[in-house]
Amino acid sequence: MQFREAAIVSDQRNLELEVLIQDKKKRELEKKLTQTKVTAPRAGVITWIQEKIGQKVNEGEPLVRIADLEQFRVEASCSDRYANSVNIGLPVRVRVNKSELMGKITSILPAVENNTLEFIVELNEKNHPALRPDMRVEVFVVADIRESVLRVNNGAAFKGGVQQSVFVVTGDKAIKAERARWFDEYWILLKSQKVCKE
Repeated sequence: MQFREAAIVSDQRNLELEVLIQDKKKRELEKKLTQTKVTAPRAGVITWIQEKIGQKVNEGEPLVRIADLEQFRVEASCSDRYANSVNIGLPVRVRVNKSELMGKITSILPAVENNTLEFIVELNEKNHPALRPDMRVEVFVVADIRESVLRVNNGAAFKGGVQQSVFVVTGDKAIKAERARWFDEYWILLKSQKVCKE
């Protein structure tokens, strides 16, 4: 009789352990089941989705890409020839269609690939309505600021190299500019040097 009672107690313990193991497996499966329902960690717009229906997806593989329309930043690049001029904190003008947005360089990627330097620009207005995900924009790094300069549009009057002699006509006098230096689509005239009669 005692042997039978000991066997029943042992069977009961084994069954209790089996129930605990099965309960743990059930909880793990329930957790995995809740993870099959995909919810985004933040609001945004879907820019890419895994479209292959029925494809096996491994853990950690992306199913969708979401763009946060409230926090745009610009990933810019330039020739490595300008590496000495591009510094963290420099102001930047970003042209989006006909709008110009201001920002600053917040980080520079350490590796130069294919003679290209890459850097990140944080915009002052991160959610401007003209901005879109993966949009191409023009970026102008403001490497130097000068006071008392005249900026004129580049046109047929300017030919030749980066620096040219330019005269500013005031009344009956032509004042020779110290120099005219070309920057993107503008010419910059710096300080007058001497007066020439025409």
